[in-house]
Amino acid sequence: MMVLRGVLLVVGVVAGVVGVVDLLGDGWGDVWRVVVWLAVGVVAHDAVLAGLTILLGVVVVRLLPSSARAPTIVGLVVLGSVTLAVLPTLTVTWTGQSNPTLLDRPYARNWLGFVAVVTVGVVAGSWWAHRHRPAGRGADGSAAEGRSGGRHPRG
Repeated sequence: MMVLRGVLLVVGVVAGVVGVVDLLGDGWGDVWRVVVWLAVGVVAHDAVLAGLTILLGVVVVRLLPSSARAPTIVGLVVLGSVTLAVLPTLTVTWTGQSNPTLLDRPYARNWLGFVAVVTVGVVAGSWWAHRHRPAGRGADGSAAEGRSGGRHPRG
């Protein structure tokens, strides 16, 4: 395992050095644009995406039954990641400014199909979790109360 880590470390450092040399070889104008792009990316991720993800997670936890929480959160993370990756293609398709030689597929329709598949997966995962929850658990995932009203018999 240590050898693998060492090899991955060397490969990563070499890739970083190649990237920096390539960036600096193009002139300092590109360096400023890359710094700005990275700074905006960090702010966009930390302030916007992470905040929305946490907020969405809190809302999902409060509104959904326990058996549907994990599948729904996984589905939302997958949909969010894929949507962000294909957003430029989708916005060009929706605005009608597509170049038919570059965008030669029905990307919006395919994305909607992906949304449908993920939704079916979330529903199936929620059903599976509901059907296979541990014995003695209520519909909301809490432990069923015994004769003592949920308190320890000696308490």
